[in-house]
Amino acid sequence: MTEQRERELICRAIDQRFSKKQGDPRLAKQIIEIEKGDIKMKKKLSLAMVLAIIALTIAVTALAVITIKEVGRQIAENEKQQGYFVNWELEKKIKLISNLADLQYIERSDEVSGLIKGSLTEQEAHEAANDIIASFTGQDVDGIGFMSIMQVPMGSVENWTYEEKAWYSTLMREVGIESDGMTQFVQPSGRISEQEAIAIARREIAKGYMVLEDELDRYRVSVDFEIPEAAESGNKQAYWHVRFEAPEDISEDERLFILFPVYIHPDNGSLLWSVQDMLSIPDSGE
Repeated sequence: MTEQRERELICRAIDQRFSKKQGDPRLAKQIIEIEKGDIKMKKKLSLAMVLAIIALTIAVTALAVITIKEVGRQIAENEKQQGYFVNWELEKKIKLISNLADLQYIERSDEVSGLIKGSLTEQEAHEAANDIIASFTGQDVDGIGFMSIMQVPMGSVENWTYEEKAWYSTLMREVGIESDGMTQFVQPSGRISEQEAIAIARREIAKGYMVLEDELDRYRVSVDFEIPEAAESGNKQAYWHVRFEAPEDISEDERLFILFPVYIHPDNGSLLWSVQDMLSIPDSGE
């Protein structure tokens, strides 16, 4: 293999593996100086060895970067121990802000840099941390918790993927936050697909209200896969939760309901509660 061919193959492999990673600029500069001869070495490094060192440096640096889900775990654990952000110890506040800055969700402003470097008094640092997170979330600091913070980098929980919602429920259980009486999101499973669940829900709601399915076309549809809040303790059966919600521009006289939820078994397509049973409940759908 020629040196030119070796160079191309190594560079291509590094580009493909580490195209989205960031390396250590200081070490990269040193390696370049070595290759140029500015730094004397007992034995000259080959091009392949230099590129391999760069790749290793990038890999090690990438491994050191925390992920947003690891940040989420820190927030959940702190919330379990000390409640909302405003009540956290200063060290934990600074660690969260530093991690969010490392992930580039928070700009490293002078205020952020001063807080992280420890150049403020404890009282000033608490106030600065509270102001930074309040600005980050757009909420009053007294009510900022897990969801307030995590919905900034991850987006509205309504738009989270099934995997992200399942991660959230698993995290809450693992850190010891009470799960009984709470919706438990899990990864979809079973024979019935999401689209089949929506079709079943449309058919059953239309039948229950004695209208054509087309009447539901104007309604907003949202879907989750979950163990219902009303499930008995220990019951881990999950269902497709399909919700039809009336748009704001539909009048009270026109609409069938404001919100109507249907729970569909993922294996056989049966309903947890029939539409007829739900309509018999006072104020159902309102």
